[in-house]
Amino acid sequence: MKLRSLPIFVLTCAVLLTTNTALYGMEHKQQGESYAQTGDDIPYLMAFATDPAPHFIIERADGTDSRIFAADVMAADTNMVAGPGWSPSGQWFAWTANALYKETNTGDRPYVVSVDGQTRPTALDNMNRVSMAWSPTEDILLVAGLLNPPEIALNPETHIFETTNDAETLTMRIGLLDPATDTFLQVQDMPAPFDRRDLLYVRYRAAWTYDSRHGLALANVYDEDTASEIIRFYRIGLDGDVGVADYDPATFVSGIDGLVISPYGEVAALLPPAKLQIINAVGDVNNITIPSTQRIINAQWSANGEQLLVQTELPPREGNNTLADHGLWVWSRSSNAITELFKGDTSERSSPLAAVTPNPDFSGVFFIWLNNGRDTARYASMDGAKIFDFAEVPSVVRAVWNATGQVAFGLEDGSYVVYDISGDVPVKRGTFAWSVEIDPVLSPNGLTVGYVYNEVYLIEVASGETRILPPDSRRYFASSRGEMSWYATLQWSFLFEDALVAGGGAPYYTGVVNTDGSVRRPLG
Repeated sequence: MKLRSLPIFVLTCAVLLTTNTALYGMEHKQQGESYAQTGDDIPYLMAFATDPAPHFIIERADGTDSRIFAADVMAADTNMVAGPGWSPSGQWFAWTANALYKETNTGDRPYVVSVDGQTRPTALDNMNRVSMAWSPTEDILLVAGLLNPPEIALNPETHIFETTNDAETLTMRIGLLDPATDTFLQVQDMPAPFDRRDLLYVRYRAAWTYDSRHGLALANVYDEDTASEIIRFYRIGLDGDVGVADYDPATFVSGIDGLVISPYGEVAALLPPAKLQIINAVGDVNNITIPSTQRIINAQWSANGEQLLVQTELPPREGNNTLADHGLWVWSRSSNAITELFKGDTSERSSPLAAVTPNPDFSGVFFIWLNNGRDTARYASMDGAKIFDFAEVPSVVRAVWNATGQVAFGLEDGSYVVYDISGDVPVKRGTFAWSVEIDPVLSPNGLTVGYVYNEVYLIEVASGETRILPPDSRRYFASSRGEMSWYATLQWSFLFEDALVAGGGAPYYTGVVNTDGSVRRPLG
């Protein structure tokens, strides 16, 4: 097994105890490959461990072929890691590291290490509070963060955070790093749009344009003086082209969590009463008017940036404080046009659309609407050609997709019904009971669901047969909630468990299970 074929994505993780680990990623097989369980099908995974010192572990899910990666690199108190992971060629691994209790102190420190663990570029050593993203096609790392920022510490006497120097201004750096030469191909330093007083609130996002020629960075900070966010959008190209645009956060539905940079390098601004603005880092604005008197209340990009799903509402009529007209629209880049997917009853007014959830490939959207006074579950394809109403599943409270077109409707009575809606007619997979407020995780074939609540539960959708596996052996308190991530072969699932403890705190355990129950082991 070559290391460059290891994890292709990275999960943000926070480890609270020195004996814990955090799962970093796993391989995925291509569709059409055999799902037979052989030695080669036991996936490799990568975990972060803090005992005896911060390092990564690469091993098979059953614990064999284990080796240590990037030891003696991070600070001794590191217990949080996140980042872009492996470069396109698999020759470099990048991440940010932090200590949870110092999160407001040092920020996120960037690291890059070669696949053999022997080479670590140092060009990032003087940066902090960093966000990074690999170019989709080359081993070039987009880096956005602060250059030599002051450290912040809590004064035990005044209980006020204070910086270690008196500098009123900070320098932001956005650059394109070539780890092979340990140099920036392009770099731009500029005053940060905030001062040191606001350093605690600084956040960045980094992404690339669809053509892999420009890096993009979104920076925001909460300004205590004005009780508002400052938002700035940066662009840097391989040809040295640089652009900066400032945005009024009042035009956006939410803060930086809602500002998703599309692969084309844009953000969506929502202006009353019903104007959609798609703005790029150069400052170019594409104004799109919704053909409605409604105001825009939410929007979300497709993963490829080709579509934007927009939710609208018309405020309640005078004397009616609960019901309003609601609509659902999709904007298409190819046509630069917006299509109406749903419009509420203008005579009776409709309740707000609930559980608005696009499927993973953004070919359609699930939502709940009020139909003659009754909640109705509906699926609509983005082109409007396919509409399914699920009259037999009333009182839907949530929808859960898997990656291949199956959806589970969660009902108020605690049960779930699973449908395959990939074809022209919905096919019911089955119904299973539910008793906790944790969304189930559908397997890639839609036949099995799983969840973690005290124990690990695996349920066959069609028969309702349930396998209950024991909790993580390291837990020392009864209550636990967690998440599950399926491996593509269906034979393995990866577990993330939060185990509540008396007096507060939640140790974060990670583990792996073979779905027939024959292997259940903690990581780390």
